Amino acid sequence: MEPNCLSRRNFLVLTTMAAASVTLKPAFGESQGLAYLTLKEASELVRRKTVSPLELTATCLKRIEAYNPVD
Repeated sequence: MEPNCLSRRNFLVLTTMAAASVTLKPAFGESQGLAYLTLKEASELVRRKTVSPLELTATCLKRIEAYNPVD
């Protein structure tokens, strides 16, 4: 019998990433959704080059401006 190459840890990582990608798909339609990601989620998107650091920073700055307008 051939040993399974997929460990429990790898299985959990893969299923978590799959669930996150399904959950995050609507966020790509509206860039404001990027401002609500956790640091881990945002860093993973930047690492995979799904989102640029510039786009992520601009979105976060827009959110800051919306909640803390400079008068």
